[in-house]
Amino acid sequence: MQSNEGMAALMSILFVVLGVMLAIILIGLLIQCLFIWCINKLQDQIDDENLMMSKGQVWLCLIPLFNYYWLFEVVSRLSESLQREYDAHGFTSRIPDFGSGVGKIFAISWAVSFVFSPAALVAFVCWIIYWVKIVQLKDELAGLKGNRF
Repeated sequence: MQSNEGMAALMSILFVVLGVMLAIILIGLLIQCLFIWCINKLQDQIDDENLMMSKGQVWLCLIPLFNYYWLFEVVSRLSESLQREYDAHGFTSRIPDFGSGVGKIFAISWAVSFVFSPAALVAFVCWIIYWVKIVQLKDELAGLKGNRF
């Protein structure tokens, strides 16, 4: 009788742990989607002829393992798109590298964190900084072009 009670308690604990893990994964996915959505909104500010990747391609960052590579592409192509947009309109940005520097550090530390977990802290900090720069660039570009999204 006691072994059944012990097994039931163990199963309850297991279900709670699995539920918490699932909640953490879903919250992380939601936050990642918000980040990608912000990049997508920035792309909406860029004229199509200046985009170095189509607007939907940023969502490829949601593909597991592939996202380690694709994040490098997003950072590079987005900063190049912004450079082309600012040059085409004769604008000057308060963020001269268009977030490319911190974005690349984020991408590198994110990739390295796969095998060296302390790099995850660096990736997290750089991710927050990059996200802030994306929002600042979106607002700056919208203001320069005279439209708000």
